[in-house]
Amino acid sequence: MNYAQARQALFQRWIKAVPEYAGKLIADGIIEEALFQKQQPKVLFITKEANDPEQNQWDLTDWLRSGLEGQYAHRLSEWAYGIQNDFPPLEPVSLEDRHFALRHTAVITLKKSGGGAQADHAVLKQHLLKNKPLLLEQIHLIKPDIIIGGIGKSFYWDLLFDDWAKRSSGYDLAIGTWKGIKVIDFYHPSYRVPRVMQYTLLASIFRSDAFELLR
Repeated sequence: MNYAQARQALFQRWIKAVPEYAGKLIADGIIEEALFQKQQPKVLFITKEANDPEQNQWDLTDWLRSGLEGQYAHRLSEWAYGIQNDFPPLEPVSLEDRHFALRHTAVITLKKSGGGAQADHAVLKQHLLKNKPLLLEQIHLIKPDIIIGGIGKSFYWDLLFDDWAKRSSGYDLAIGTWKGIKVIDFYHPSYRVPRVMQYTLLASIFRSDAFELLR
């Protein structure tokens, strides 16, 4: 079974496991498999939920593959480009180059149905706990080298990864390892701070001794 088939089967089981997702499940995962499999390191972004208050059923990977729309997609594309190109100055980078970089990554959400502009953390926690076994299966299916979280509350990592080895990055954000995967507890892509501040902070973490020494 190839990745596409395994992904489809996973989401079919997901709807059976969490019936409230029927008719409103937002699929996610590797954006463009041929590019992702050639990329080193392989990066997975984990965020809270898709912004869709009407809770339609659609595919987040199709949306991200088709272009860059909204702050969420633009921030992820900037981070992807920085990681893949050793974080050069951001301003000269074209939209096309950033989008191409994003297509080399994977993106999943903790909650598999849409929500509003502001996540309800009590609801999100309930979905994380219901989804946990399948979320872990989805991560294993993707096989990332690095996970960057845009979750917004650090305790979610402790709920998702029971045995992750957490430590300080030196930049007021946790880093660690889980099953040999490096993890960065970062800001949500839609967090309202200047894009260069987030980009520079992520670059500093990647270049830090603490991150380099993660095993």
